[in-house]
Amino acid sequence: MKGKPLYIAVCAFVVITTILMVFFVNRVSHKARTVVGYQGRKIKGESARAVIKETKDYQTKEEAERGFMRQEIIVKITSGKFKNQEVVIKNTFRSMAFRVETNRIYRVKDRVTVFIQYSNNKIARVFIENTVRDDTLLILVSVFFILLILNQWG
Repeated sequence: MKGKPLYIAVCAFVVITTILMVFFVNRVSHKARTVVGYQGRKIKGESARAVIKETKDYQTKEEAERGFMRQEIIVKITSGKFKNQEVVIKNTFRSMAFRVETNRIYRVKDRVTVFIQYSNNKIARVFIENTVRDDTLLILVSVFFILLILNQWG
């Protein structure tokens, strides 16, 4: 009985800290920055969130035989200085290659983070960086916290 308040306080601290880290990391990662691209070139731009509005899958017969897939993806940017703009992204990957985040088929309504390369406040190129998973992470943290409390009271 004596340890229950301390146990609940520690659990609450873990959950609150995790939630704050999720939001803090998202805010920091969406700032303007320079990344190193192909052959060591420095690319200036910023990260933003986007939602996939439309996709078109296509490939030639030769590409299919070699395991390549291509997509034309239309995304709507939902954060940052280019908010509400729609852009087209070419997604090419080899299905038999290493399993990395960008080596996948995207679907309509997928939420992603994109890196926007720009010059003179005009978008030059856009790349998909990652899939947004905040909601899933927050649900998992909530379930974890609820299970901890039930375990203590059970």
